Amino acid sequence: FQNRLSQQIYDTVIADFDLKQVSIELLVLKARQVGITTKTALKFLHRLLFMPHTQAVMASVMAEKSELIGRILNTAYNRCPWWLVPQRMPKGAYSNGSVLSIQSGMQATGIAQGWTPTCIHVSELADIPKPEKVIEEGLLRATHSSRNLFLVFEGTGGGNTGWLAKTWRSAKTDWPKGLSRLCPIFIPWAMVPDLYPEPDWVRKFPVPEDFLSRQLQEVTRQHVRRCELYIRNTPYLAKVAGADWKMPVEQQWFWQFNYLQACKNNTQKIWLAQMASDDFE
Repeated sequence: FQNRLSQQIYDTVIADFDLKQVSIELLVLKARQVGITTKTALKFLHRLLFMPHTQAVMASVMAEKSELIGRILNTAYNRCPWWLVPQRMPKGAYSNGSVLSIQSGMQATGIAQGWTPTCIHVSELADIPKPEKVIEEGLLRATHSSRNLFLVFEGTGGGNTGWLAKTWRSAKTDWPKGLSRLCPIFIPWAMVPDLYPEPDWVRKFPVPEDFLSRQLQEVTRQHVRRCELYIRNTPYLAKVAGADWKMPVEQQWFWQFNYLQACKNNTQKIWLAQMASDDFE
């Protein structure tokens, strides 16, 4: 297993909370496929196997996302030596007293209802029905901010309005003042250079020789500048990417290529949403 750059950033954020011995409570806004669900599942599994009586819940509105979580956990567990890990029991339980619940097709109520998990991961936040009741009144009131709590809410945006946008803006404003329970983390698409773009894509659509000198459009130049300024001036990003980070030319070409294609199809809003543009910034 090799960390992506985005996953390395995620690790360093969590490490800071671990060193302080305080609760981990994150609100993660991100591009697609940056690997946050995979890393969270692995970290939860580590606690389930080696910290007895850990209670964990991983929930997604999308059934296929829940199936993915199950595959990640099964693969990791099956590759562990039999003498190292507790035995799996029925209904997501382990012989050391730990238990994991994977939920899908989330209803308006009922996340972890009736028990108090210490590991909580909820994805696709923008699609959760009645988030004020489910998240704020239900789940957050049933959890306690101790060093044992590992809570991750994540999503890929979902528009400039609504509960997620409001919660993000509130956390971003209040966290530096010590007034927000959730720490806002934004991982932009540029922090996944092995995926955006993949080497095979670059071979299929090589960067034009005169791209930077003649073909670079102003909309791309502005986007690149915003990305560079944001990453350089965001401590948890600059700590890994570098305080003088510059967007590689392959990523500039990839973004312009796909943005122009989206403009032709009149789907540029969808493209920007998929890349988790910093609409909330």
